[in-house]
Amino acid sequence: MEPELFVVEGKGTLSLPCRDENHTSQPIHLKTDWDWTGDKHIMYHIKFGGHLFGASKPILAIAVGYLNGKQGHCYDDVTHLTNAVRITTYKSSDGKLTFKIAPSTDWHASSLSLKLHRGDNCYHRAAWNTFRIISVWHE
Repeated sequence: MEPELFVVEGKGTLSLPCRDENHTSQPIHLKTDWDWTGDKHIMYHIKFGGHLFGASKPILAIAVGYLNGKQGHCYDDVTHLTNAVRITTYKSSDGKLTFKIAPSTDWHASSLSLKLHRGDNCYHRAAWNTFRIISVWHE
């Protein structure tokens, strides 16, 4: 999948419509433009939603975390409200925060969206001002 498949629905909201012919259960990887370690202090709260058609389940998960400057990614967790997908984070080979979204069945006729929470503290504003998905792919 290419990042061009994302539909921007407003700042902080992206949708990834999965193609009808997409009969793969390979995880989707979403690489952000956020450095795992660096000079920024970014706190994120991202809601993942959608419909995993083959499992007849909604996708509902919330990921939170803190990119703590030179100390790196910490205070992170993902709460899964359904078991349609399993979301984890990792550091990409070029040092970017990446989300891995593994479905419980194939992606056929499914949809996935994510929305960045716009918080009022300076750390959430830093996330809002810098959020960008730079790469999307299946394993």
